[in-house]
Amino acid sequence: MTIKDAQDFEVVFQNVYEKAVETLEDLVRIPSVSVGVTRESVEFANIEKSAEFVSKLLTECGVVNKIVNAETVDESSGSSRPGNPAVIGSLGAGINGELDAKKPTVLLYAHHDVQPALYPENWKTNPFEPTHIQSSTGPRLFGRGAADDGAGLVAHLGAIGLYRALGVELPVNLKIFIEGEEECGSPSFNNFIKKYKDELSADVIIVADSSNWAVGVPAITTSLRGVSTIDIALNVLEHTIHSGMSSGPIIDANALLMCTISSIWDEQGNIVVDGLLGARGNELPEPTVDYSFEQFANDSSLLDGVLLAGTGTISGRIWTKPSVTVIGFDATSTANASNVFAASSKARLSLRVAPGQDSTEAANALVEHLSKNVPFGAKFSYTILESGPSFVADTTTNGTLALKSALEEAFGKEVVYAGMGGSIPFVADLKETFEGVDVLLIGVEDPDSRAHSDNESVQLEDLKKIILALGLLFEKLGSK
Repeated sequence: MTIKDAQDFEVVFQNVYEKAVETLEDLVRIPSVSVGVTRESVEFANIEKSAEFVSKLLTECGVVNKIVNAETVDESSGSSRPGNPAVIGSLGAGINGELDAKKPTVLLYAHHDVQPALYPENWKTNPFEPTHIQSSTGPRLFGRGAADDGAGLVAHLGAIGLYRALGVELPVNLKIFIEGEEECGSPSFNNFIKKYKDELSADVIIVADSSNWAVGVPAITTSLRGVSTIDIALNVLEHTIHSGMSSGPIIDANALLMCTISSIWDEQGNIVVDGLLGARGNELPEPTVDYSFEQFANDSSLLDGVLLAGTGTISGRIWTKPSVTVIGFDATSTANASNVFAASSKARLSLRVAPGQDSTEAANALVEHLSKNVPFGAKFSYTILESGPSFVADTTTNGTLALKSALEEAFGKEVVYAGMGGSIPFVADLKETFEGVDVLLIGVEDPDSRAHSDNESVQLEDLKKIILALGLLFEKLGSK
């Protein structure tokens, strides 16, 4: 008997879904921000509170669990400190919840930490107070973490709760890993999965931290760009001077750094860095699906009249070509500006790396390009802060085919195989640590979810469908 054949399925499923929404509301109310938060800060208590709440929710679902962490090691100093609290647990397919060696084991991943709400004045609602709004795409729940990754977390809980509420035996063993530092770069992730490798080992890993193609249209994420973060700096003087006394013969460091950075693109906005996979002259095949300009412009809030950079498909520019974003620039604010010549300037670049290229190799190629394009002999320096690997999935595995079938049954729409412009470096770490495991990337987000941005939200009808899809996926994996 399948879950959909169980007595009173529709009524029970609706109750499970409503409970999932209530749980998501409670999660939004916990400001479990991990970015810039240390264990010594007052805000760290919210991360602990969040972990404790997740542990309580898992216990209510019958999952035996515990709150744990691993050490984060500072490579420059060699010192270490505990990572943020994560929750791990298990619920076997045996009669009493024990692991059944005859059935496959599935590891469910999500994270309970969230991004900060940096500009609350730009939010239409209180970032940490869940708010229901009926939008043009259906009912949405607004709040920080509602989509990333509260929705993924409650989707896992909902799928487990559905089996318990129906009284149907689990067709697979389940293991749970709810991380507490994904939004701050997962600094202890590698140490964590090595420390708890036996407790996390599985045949299939489901990462619920991705996005669908559109509202009501499911997607399986099959590629992720890698990422490198690089600080670059220019120096032209030993000290600052009056901006009028020597300017003219000397151009300030801020302007020169902007010129250096602008050398990355040609006049059409294509990246022209030698050695970058996917850049001009080293292109990858275009994706088979694409965004319309209107869809992309709406989803990205593009202003009227602003032109798109680069050539080729829009999806290819996001998924399979590199990109460079200036995410930080050290310069005097306009509010504090005075007639002072900038002797030095510094910027932080985020390099997104095409799938299939080593991220450190890509970072070195970008640095070499910049160093050759510094104008007027300014002194160039750099630091590669971090590099995270890309990911390319095998769409022919039993796990991927089972997920495709489950999503199409739950949504009533054909699955789109999609890439992501963002990066989830730990996916490659999971593949490396658990050799041969099938990692499946799904999500509840849609292009208007605005994860990491103002007015984050999740479409609730899609959340309901993902809960069902996960429940169906357990069945399909258990029958293999």
